[in-house]
Amino acid sequence: MRLIWTSKLPCSEIQQVLTSAGHADVLRHLSDTDLWRITKRFPLLLSDSEGFVEEAFGFLFDVAFVRGSTRSSRTLSTYAESLFSWLSYAEQRHLQWRRPKAQILAEYRDHMLGTEGGDQGSRRALARRTVNLRLSVVIAFYEHIGCIQRPEEARPPAFPGRSFPGRDRSSSRLAFHRLRVRVYSRRPKALTADQCRALSCQLRLPHRLVWQWALCTGLRTCSLVRITLRSIYGLRQRAPTDRTIDVLAKGGRMVSAHVPEALLRATEMYIDTDRVLAAGRRAEHNEEALFLNCYGRPLSSKAFYRALKRACRRLQFTSHPHQARTSFATYVRDGLEALNRKGHQVDAVKVVQSLLAHADARTTEQYLESIDVPSLDVLAVLEQLANSATLGQSS
Repeated sequence: MRLIWTSKLPCSEIQQVLTSAGHADVLRHLSDTDLWRITKRFPLLLSDSEGFVEEAFGFLFDVAFVRGSTRSSRTLSTYAESLFSWLSYAEQRHLQWRRPKAQILAEYRDHMLGTEGGDQGSRRALARRTVNLRLSVVIAFYEHIGCIQRPEEARPPAFPGRSFPGRDRSSSRLAFHRLRVRVYSRRPKALTADQCRALSCQLRLPHRLVWQWALCTGLRTCSLVRITLRSIYGLRQRAPTDRTIDVLAKGGRMVSAHVPEALLRATEMYIDTDRVLAAGRRAEHNEEALFLNCYGRPLSSKAFYRALKRACRRLQFTSHPHQARTSFATYVRDGLEALNRKGHQVDAVKVVQSLLAHADARTTEQYLESIDVPSLDVLAVLEQLANSATLGQSS
């Protein structure tokens, strides 16, 4: 089994592969934007024995275009890699993957957990959340192609009129969903103030500034690397009390984040010095991205992750980029609770949930509109956090 991306193939070859599989009508009915996506970056699964896997293409096409469950290339990549993992496992063991059985998927689950055949520790185990994620994708795949009964209405297929022989629709959906393993939730652990400062000293620009942005705004790394230079220039043109920036977040949503004064000054110093030097190393200047690497190209999330890991090894403790978001939430909550003890009326939990903009928390969405964020008390806490995070750090 092979997973290839259409971005690595010429458009003529993509057209030929899809046309030979009977999907020429798909390409004709795509809009210009969708056609660009499917020809530039779209996953194709190729079996070593059968060639083009039509069911996998139909499922991924449904996720990306028909249902529109995601417009994120990273999410689509997760779907494709999870499905590739299962189909590769089935192909290596010569399993009839078009006739799924709960017992076979249970063996695949144990294989991922490293307990296949009852041999504990026989292979490197995946995290339980990763196992559940891959199982969820596989179950959704079989629901899409009609091998598992759906509890309610059947979702219309991505390609009406097509049928795949040999499917057993008598499989119970509940039996497959019971395959998921129990996940023991762990409380996120925030970094101490000394650890945050130590990492800030170990990191070099622009990684240091990205780390400080993460600590002071709570934004994810994927959102931070999307910040544009124009948005920073626009902050100074507003009133001093309005220092919010709109950033593209996970799931394609736009979220607003407050930029404290100390963080804005550090960013402007980076723009005037280090960013100018980085942009000069490339003939074609990128005027959009705020953070540039040493080659003058936009900084990526993976590059920042690797830089943070190197800094952690030098400091001899473990951390990851998302811990900056956890540290931000912990600090803001503690600051607001301290204000409450002084007589202020602030709901610390709801404010933190609003600042983090959790898209998958339904309870958060119910009361977002009724919260006045940022208030003066919240701004004071955020400014104090920025002064602590950028203290002694210059470009």
